[in-house]
Amino acid sequence: MKYIKTYHIIKESLTTKDEVLLFMYIREGRGRYMDIRELINNGVNVNCQDGNGYTPLIWAADKGNMIAMIDLINTDADWTIKSNFGNDFIDSLNHIHKEMIINKFPEKYQEYITKKDAEKYNL
Repeated sequence: MKYIKTYHIIKESLTTKDEVLLFMYIREGRGRYMDIRELINNGVNVNCQDGNGYTPLIWAADKGNMIAMIDLINTDADWTIKSNFGNDFIDSLNHIHKEMIINKFPEKYQEYITKKDAEKYNL
């Protein structure tokens, strides 16, 4: 039942079939890496949001899908987009994945921190 509800939230809020597929493949996780890469290479909007405001990057972080996270980050997915619940990509990472992402993308993480500080201090 939870899967059906999630599907409807995703399906009703996204504008293209490819966006729906991207979310579904990330949700399924293992075995869908090539499908995810194909959608990204074909120009799917990597910053689209579902009905809860989650982006594919937030979903990948929530699911621990490291390969999808790296592919999305390499395609310039925005780390700072917040869901309707106020969490962003970094908030959704567990501590192990967070350390891996920070080490792999130090410049992007610094850019993220700078944006967060600017928001925090209204700069």
